[in-house]
Amino acid sequence: MRSLYGRTQDRLSHVLIDAGYEGLRDFYYPTPVSSIIIDRNGQELDASKAQVSLADIPFIRLRDDLPGQLIQGKQSFRETIETMRLIEEPLLLDFGDVKERIVYCSGMAVKFTPVDYAFYYFIVAETQLKSSALARIPFKDEPDENYGKVFIECLMNCYGQPSVETEQAMEEGMTHEYFSERVSRVNKLLKTALGNRVASPYLIKVRGKHGSGLYGIDPTVFEDNE
Repeated sequence: MRSLYGRTQDRLSHVLIDAGYEGLRDFYYPTPVSSIIIDRNGQELDASKAQVSLADIPFIRLRDDLPGQLIQGKQSFRETIETMRLIEEPLLLDFGDVKERIVYCSGMAVKFTPVDYAFYYFIVAETQLKSSALARIPFKDEPDENYGKVFIECLMNCYGQPSVETEQAMEEGMTHEYFSERVSRVNKLLKTALGNRVASPYLIKVRGKHGSGLYGIDPTVFEDNE
């Protein structure tokens, strides 16, 4: 259980005490001045001379790889083991029933909001069209008209008429801020449901060299889906 809930910054340690002092009823800690106690053999020991050290115990920290449902008490240990086994399985992405807004990643159901579902569908579709990499909104100062149009079409295909709020947000195109916010929301949903390791290939990430501006999901997802 220590490994399951251990975070990167967590430490596991053990207190070591000189032989002869450990377990003695009258010894609690090395005293600042001389203090005589009696050991198990009836011999005198000076508590002030005891040496106490702290030793680190190595252990595997798995918390960051666990589904958020387990951490939040919404998933059983058995269900978590089944989720972690998916790391060894072929990648599989299925958008399932649009009305239910559920995406299946390696067979695990991930529930989305309508807008996040449509956005993830938009990212995946664009990724496949553009050789496994979606060009990020290139200009921070200017919305991308084409992305706004394609995203609205995705929403309409999934749910009919999009909300007034979304239509207004896309009036001049998709902004850098909107794109980044949706990427963050979708990735958070995936990590919470699957844990970092299982979710990793399905996350929307920068692809290619640093600064390339290309976003998408792991291209091996499409290869394994074939």
